[in-house]
Amino acid sequence: MAEAEHYNHRLKQLSDRAAASRHSLAHAGRSLAASANVSRRLQTSIRGNLTTWLGSAALVGLVLAKLPARKKKIYIKAGASKGTKAEAESAGKAKGGLAIALLGLVFQAVRPHLQKLITEQIRAQIEKRRASQRVAATGVSPAIVP
Repeated sequence: MAEAEHYNHRLKQLSDRAAASRHSLAHAGRSLAASANVSRRLQTSIRGNLTTWLGSAALVGLVLAKLPARKKKIYIKAGASKGTKAEAESAGKAKGGLAIALLGLVFQAVRPHLQKLITEQIRAQIEKRRASQRVAATGVSPAIVP
């Protein structure tokens, strides 16, 4: 009998250790699941430190806005040799680029005059529309002055 009690006592110890191990493992699993839930952790962090998150976002936005724009560099060979189709096309593009640059300069010179002309045309159209609205409202046609 003493052997049976010792055996039962040993089984009780082993089952208690197994229960404690299961409890510890369950707790570690819940802890791991909580730490792996990034969205909940992020929401908790934002709610707890709202001003810090907003300030950081504003700072990052400011830094990104101040970064210089990426500029594409194009290299054109001067005096390319004749012969291949690609070289002929690149020479044509260079001439086109010069023509477009000249058109840009001409447009800059003519721009103030174009703006004045367009604004005068728009004002004339607005005056016409107002006059026709006045005629429709009163029913009397405006006097024509020679």
